[in-house]
Amino acid sequence: MLDFLADSAILPVAGPLVLWTFGEAALSRGLFLLVRAAARAADHELAVREQARRDAAVAAARRADEREYLSLLHDTAAATLLAVGTGMADGSEPWLRAQAARDLAALRTRRELPTGAADLVDLLEEVVRESRLTVEVTAPDTVSMPAMPAAAIRGAVHEALANVARHAGVDAATMTVHHAGDTVTVEIADRGRGFVPEQVSPHRRGVSSSIVRRMDRVGGRADVLTESGDGTTVRVVWPA
Repeated sequence: MLDFLADSAILPVAGPLVLWTFGEAALSRGLFLLVRAAARAADHELAVREQARRDAAVAAARRADEREYLSLLHDTAAATLLAVGTGMADGSEPWLRAQAARDLAALRTRRELPTGAADLVDLLEEVVRESRLTVEVTAPDTVSMPAMPAAAIRGAVHEALANVARHAGVDAATMTVHHAGDTVTVEIADRGRGFVPEQVSPHRRGVSSSIVRRMDRVGGRADVLTESGDGTTVRVVWPA
């Protein structure tokens, strides 16, 4: 009799407890499903963003490759053809054949991005040897720096000297290399006719692409100081 009374007293308590347990289990299940759905949505969003990042990186790499090829084309064959087309060369100059051979070799060879370290002075001496100008050089014996910005400076100096030969009306220039701490500065100066930057056609790529943007791409900068009749100084600095 006592056992029956005890069981009768437990039943009213056990009923709500069982319902509470089932309710808690249902809520837990629902919460788990919500968390899992949110996690899947987050994973999908991350995957979409990662794919967009990869697509953007590929597009940027393609644009960089196109810009580099256009700079190469401008610095080589286009520059040589311009010299011939404007009467700066008539085909008998001894430097023209060598320049054309270098242009062809550069266009035929796939240029890989430079890595490691390079001696900037060696690179600039090569540019001076190839130039048609008489260049007075003031530089330390060696300047070791990362190869990519060194190559960018080399290209900018090459274009600066080519511009002197094409437009300045003189056959000489000076090149000064400064190296202080982690900063490298190269200046190309001439005493030619100079120009008014605002009057330069936007279709001419020499200063904007082959000098200024080339340095921008490696974290440096380029300044062009000139006035009509007062010569020109091109200064490239790395790092900015």
